[in-house]
Amino acid sequence: MKKLFYAVALTAITLIASCEKNENENISAFELSTDDDQILKNFIKIYEDPTIQDQILRNLIASEKPVVFEDLLNNLEKSLSKTDNVNVLKNSVVSKRQKNPLQITEISLLNQTDDNELGISSQIPKYFAFVSNEKNSEIITAYDLKGNKRTLNIEKELDGPIIILDDYGNSSLDLMIANFNKSNAQKLGNNARKQFPAELILKKIRLKDDHEPFHRGAAEIYGVLIGFDRGLFDIKNDPTFTLVNMDYLDYDHTNYYRNDVLMKWWGADTDHVGLVIMEYDGNYPAFFDHNLKNLFQQGQFSSMTEKQALKIITKAVANKLNNFDDYVDQFYYFPKFESELNYKGLEQEAEVRLINTPTN
Repeated sequence: MKKLFYAVALTAITLIASCEKNENENISAFELSTDDDQILKNFIKIYEDPTIQDQILRNLIASEKPVVFEDLLNNLEKSLSKTDNVNVLKNSVVSKRQKNPLQITEISLLNQTDDNELGISSQIPKYFAFVSNEKNSEIITAYDLKGNKRTLNIEKELDGPIIILDDYGNSSLDLMIANFNKSNAQKLGNNARKQFPAELILKKIRLKDDHEPFHRGAAEIYGVLIGFDRGLFDIKNDPTFTLVNMDYLDYDHTNYYRNDVLMKWWGADTDHVGLVIMEYDGNYPAFFDHNLKNLFQQGQFSSMTEKQALKIITKAVANKLNNFDDYVDQFYYFPKFESELNYKGLEQEAEVRLINTPTN
C-alpha cells in the first residue's frame, strides 16, 4: 500500500513539475523583446486563443486602413480577463517605438477572400509576416499558424489571407510629415512683394506605378513642395520645403479626384513651386532631423530664374530622397499665373490636374 502511495505521489510531483516547466516555457516565449521576429512569434502565440482570434479578425476586416498595433492590443486588454501575454507584447511594441518614434507598428489583413457566406471563418490567415525590412518585392519571410518559418513567394504561393505587421505605414508617415514641417517651417520673407490672392489646388492625380510591393499593402505617398524665400530687394535666398501628405493614393492606375490646397500664393515669396513625389518606406532613423537645405549653398540660386533653379533643386531632392524611399516622379515647377494646369511628371509616372483659383 505504501509503495502504491509513493508511486502515486511521485507521479503527481512529476506532473506538477511538468506543468510548471510548460508554464515557464510559455512565460519565456513572452519575454520583453523589441526584435521583429520575436514580436511576431509572440503575436502568433496569443492569436491561438479563439476569443482573441475572433476579435482581431473583426477589427481588421472592419477597418479600411491598417490598424495601429498598440491600439489593437489596448482593446484586447480591455476586453479580456487574463491579459499577461497581451500586456508583455504591447510593452515590447511600445519599447521599440521609444527607440525610434517613427516605428509605429501597424497591422493589416491582406489578400482577403470574397467568400462572404462563410463569414469571418473565411478570412482566417494562413501566414503572418513582419515586412518593415523586407527588401525583395516578391519573396518574404513568413510564419504559418503553427509557428513554422518559411520563405514565401508572395505572388505565386499566397493562397489565402495573410496578417502583415509594418512599422512604416500611414501613422509613421503622418508623424514624419508633422515633424519635418515643424522644423522646416516655410519663411514668408518680409512680405514686401505684391500679394497675389490665389491658391494652387490639386483637382486630380493618377499614378502609373506607386512602387509599393503587394505585401506592404496600400502605398504611403507624400510630396515635397519646393518654393523660395526672398529677402530684401526681391533677391532669392534659399529654397523652402514643405511635405504634403498624399496617403489617399492607395493604389496605382487609379484616378483620385481631390480639392487639396497645395499652395497659398498670397504672402508667399515664390512665383513657381516644384513637386517631388515619393513612396514612404521609413528607411531613415529620423527624417525630420534631415535638412534638405544642406544640399545647397546659401545664395546658390540668387542669379537664376525660379524655373532654372527649380530644375536643379527638384532633381537634387529626388536623388537624395531616393536613398531612403522609393522615388515616384517629379514636376519641375507649377506657375501661379496659369489658371489650369494639366501636367505629366518627368518620369511619366504621375499626372495631375491643378487650378489656380482666386480667393475671396
